Amino acid sequence: MKKFIFFLALTAITIITSSGFNENRFGVRPGEKAPLIEITDSTEQNATIDYRNKYTIINVWKSDDATSRTREKKYQAWLNKETLKNETAIVSINLDENTTLFKSIVLSDGLDMGRQHNLCGPEADKLRKKLEMTNAIGSLLIAPDGKVMAVNPKIADLQEILS
Repeated sequence: MKKFIFFLALTAITIITSSGFNENRFGVRPGEKAPLIEITDSTEQNATIDYRNKYTIINVWKSDDATSRTREKKYQAWLNKETLKNETAIVSINLDENTTLFKSIVLSDGLDMGRQHNLCGPEADKLRKKLEMTNAIGSLLIAPDGKVMAVNPKIADLQEILS
């Protein structure tokens, strides 16, 4: 009987922890139309993310999240080498509350400041709501027709989809 209860408890724990992990952190799914995103970042720079006529990668990252920060560096390095530069854009949105930290990370990681937007407070909350984000980080690949093609694509996925 003790073995059965132990097995039952172990099974329950496994189900609970595995169901809590979800690589897709967005309510927006592949095949769906991406929402229009208008942002005002911490430097008061306004931007409307335009998906028309090009593939667009929207990467939402934070300095204290190693996965999202590494993904940001990989995306930018890939796009800088890629021959599809004119057909592909990346919009990087950082959700650090500390603007000074954000700027120092962008400099230390050698990221293109022209592609970066830092959202704080209510602006970050608006973005989370618009993308139906369940977590603070992740990325979307959006096709020129405005439909989501992939969530959290790896570089290999981008090469396959865009070649």
